[in-house]
Amino acid sequence: MTDLPPHHITRIDHAHQRLDRVEGRVSSLERAADVASERLRHIQQSLDGIQAGISRLGWLFVTGLVGGAVAFVIQGGLSP
Repeated sequence: MTDLPPHHITRIDHAHQRLDRVEGRVSSLERAADVASERLRHIQQSLDGIQAGISRLGWLFVTGLVGGAVAFVIQGGLSP
């Protein structure tokens, strides 16, 4: 194998160091993306639970209004 001049060896070593730093940054970004993804999944689950609770409350409200109207009619509220 041919020997490389010292300045090429220095540049190659510098390039390897830069690649190592970039790999570290990419790994860090991948971890951060994974954490963010997991947080979003938990937030979505929480929002789904909240939405289900609001839906139940809506149905209870409508049912109460219908029940009140039926009770009013049964008690003769529409009689002249």
